[in-house]
Amino acid sequence: MFKLKRKIFDRLVARFRVPVLEESQASLGVWFTTPLGKTLYKAESQVCGRDVFKIPGYRAVQLSISPSHTLLDTLPHKHKFILSSIIDENAACLCDYKALPLPSGILDSVLLHHVLDFSPEPHRLLKESARIVSAGGYIIIVGFNPFSLFGFSKWLAGLLTRQEVWRHNSLRRARLIDWLQLIGFQLVACETGRFGGLTDKQSQLRLPQLALEWLRRRISTGAFYVVVARKQTTPLNPTRHAVWQAVKTPGFAGLKTIRQGDKGD
Repeated sequence: MFKLKRKIFDRLVARFRVPVLEESQASLGVWFTTPLGKTLYKAESQVCGRDVFKIPGYRAVQLSISPSHTLLDTLPHKHKFILSSIIDENAACLCDYKALPLPSGILDSVLLHHVLDFSPEPHRLLKESARIVSAGGYIIIVGFNPFSLFGFSKWLAGLLTRQEVWRHNSLRRARLIDWLQLIGFQLVACETGRFGGLTDKQSQLRLPQLALEWLRRRISTGAFYVVVARKQTTPLNPTRHAVWQAVKTPGFAGLKTIRQGDKGD
């Protein structure tokens, strides 16, 4: 009986194991072309386009699970490029996200588009991404909200389907903020994704199509969060152990110096 329970447990762990991004990135890019994926990406673009996320800077990079779906257009930076873990025509460079080929403190903004959700070592990836952010720069994280209908659907959909999108980390927003504070970042803004009402064009759809559109929006409402944090760097002044020089003062020249060990009268 114990062996059977152990076997079932091992299968469940393997079922929901988060694979390395190189194995899942191609299928994740395809998922973003599905109706649900398009709805989610549109909502993320709308949230990132708000004034609160228009942070200053010149250079920005996006680490993405789908390089063809960029959120860099919402940023005012002049120099923007995308890194990818697999070959993609929209990416400027192919690299390992856990060892970025960039010097430390060179970028004003780093945007992580669900890469923490689909990384077996999200804390290590976050630390490496923070390394290339300059002092006073920003890190923007788009992640799945585990406390949403989309987040709860992960457990059922992961059992019924083999889509890679359901094999992701359930990273709480509060946990992520704690990680950022530990590596020297201060929270600037945080929002959860929301949708507006149906447009006039969508309201004219037939009943089955309208129901599917409502269901997709219902599942995607609150499905993600966007966190913006700023890197706080305090310069450290080294303490110098200089030798104190004796200063001769004429007014105290006649006084006797009492040393440790001398006996009084």
